[in-house]
Amino acid sequence: MAQLKHKGYADKYRHLGLPIHLIGVELDRDSRNVASWEVELV
Repeated sequence: MAQLKHKGYADKYRHLGLPIHLIGVELDRDSRNVASWEVELV
């Protein structure tokens, strides 16, 4: 989530005036599955 905010990936969509959902997903290399995820509305 910090990387999404730091790199400003959502900035180019802010002018649209629509809700923006940041979705961070952590993948587990060993099990090759989703380890955790986080959603934030900005």
